[in-house]
Amino acid sequence: MPNILYAKIGPIHHGIIHRFPEDKGGTKESFPYLANNHVHMLEFNFWIEQHHNERDIEYLEADRIIRKDIVFLFGGADYYNQENTRTWSCETIATNLYKKLIQNEVFKGRSIRISVLEDGRNGAYAEFYENRKAS
Repeated sequence: MPNILYAKIGPIHHGIIHRFPEDKGGTKESFPYLANNHVHMLEFNFWIEQHHNERDIEYLEADRIIRKDIVFLFGGADYYNQENTRTWSCETIATNLYKKLIQNEVFKGRSIRISVLEDGRNGAYAEFYENRKAS
């Protein structure tokens, strides 16, 4: 058996309105248009630790919970009004999704990996182990 066995959930897509604040890494000079609102289609992939070889988390159940948590963070179709999430980096999105996921009993005691891509291209990949049960 592998050291850690993961179930993969995704890709899951969710559109957002986004802007990149001018105070992050000199974007004002190099990419001034990023300070204005623009649209991204985010692509999420999740790897959830399994505790045995017989799928102890049902993929469909994990997918349902994850989609609900994405909508919770971004406000669903009402994402135009989610001012607090508009400036989040992909790294921040992954971290905040992780914090939301581990509130659910299904994900407690498991390491979780999350990728967040803007428009299917560039983004972040984060691994979270602090939630993991000791072996």
